[in-house]
Amino acid sequence: MSVFNQRAAGFSEQDVLVKDSRNGTFQSITITIEAQSEEQLRLIHQDLMDTGLVSMVL
Repeated sequence: MSVFNQRAAGFSEQDVLVKDSRNGTFQSITITIEAQSEEQLRLIHQDLMDTGLVSMVL
């Protein structure tokens, strides 16, 4: 959540939805923000991938 606290003004943890996969192997995390620019989205994507904890960002 620190990536979104840093990069997305107005981010609230209430905007997070976590769903386990059918077999419990993975978790899908949906976070809703109002993006201000393509650059902001690029930075969020890069920060998430840099954590090593994220497999895919859509």
